Parts: sequence; C-alpha cells; structure tokens
Amino acid sequence: MFCLSGFHLLAHVVVAEAVKSNISPQTAKAPESSASFPVKRNIVTTYFWIGQGGTSISDTTNIKSAWDSFWKKNFGGIDCPDQRKDAKKFREASLPRKFAPTLNPFYVALPFNDIAFPKKARKWVYWWDEKRFQKDHFESQCKGRWIMI
Repeated sequence: MFCLSGFHLLAHVVVAEAVKSNISPQTAKAPESSASFPVKRNIVTTYFWIGQGGTSISDTTNIKSAWDSFWKKNFGGIDCPDQRKDAKKFREASLPRKFAPTLNPFYVALPFNDIAFPKKARKWVYWWDEKRFQKDHFESQCKGRWIMI
C-alpha cells in the first residue's frame, strides 16, 4: 500500500531548495542550566511516515528504520497521513485511522545514527550513557527521546 500527499511532495521541494541554498544548522547559546541542551536551528528535514514506500523522488523506504528492522510491524501498520482520523483535535488527527499504534506516533528522522557511529555519538549525544552502551551496543540512546520542534 502506498499513499502520497501533496504536503509530502511539497516537503521534498522545500528540502531541495534548502540544499540548493546551502542552509547549515546553527547552535543557539545554551541556557545556563545544566539540565538544558543547546537548541539547534535551521535543521533541514523531510516529511515521511512509517511504512512509506519509495517515491519517484527517492527510493528510500520507511518499512524499517536504523534502529528497528521491523519498524512497520512493531508500529502496527502503515502510518499514512492520508488515512489518519478526520478530526479537529491535533491528537486525533495525528493517529492512524485503521489501527492503534503500538509505538509512539510522534516520531522524527534524526540526521544521525548513534548505533552505527558510537564514537561520534559519545561526543554529540549529550545524555550518552556508557554503561548502557556496554550492556547493549544495538540499543539506540536516541530512541524514545522527545525533541522540541
């Protein structure tokens, strides 16, 4: 099953324009609190969903992720935006219509894979936990984290 929304195509155009204009991420000054992390600005991202097949623009699929080889199955199905619940409430409009997701339905594509690049992750992932890494090298320390958009 494959679906393609107009927003999805627009997102690819926006990404292409951003790449052409050479936008680079910037780090805002970190708050004084040690509990806060630096805010990144001007991050270029894409619009995608779990279970999405390849498109005419990209042959990348989202049936599995860098962190979960059975992402679509573990999520519960295809999270196609054209098939989400018709609702005025954001929460309901963000959920699949045909099934209850078994993973967090709010997800993003990180521009980094901490499992594939643990040496870099030690420097870049602020909450890196060496004991957790030693226990399981294939458990992402980014999975399940919330980000501010």
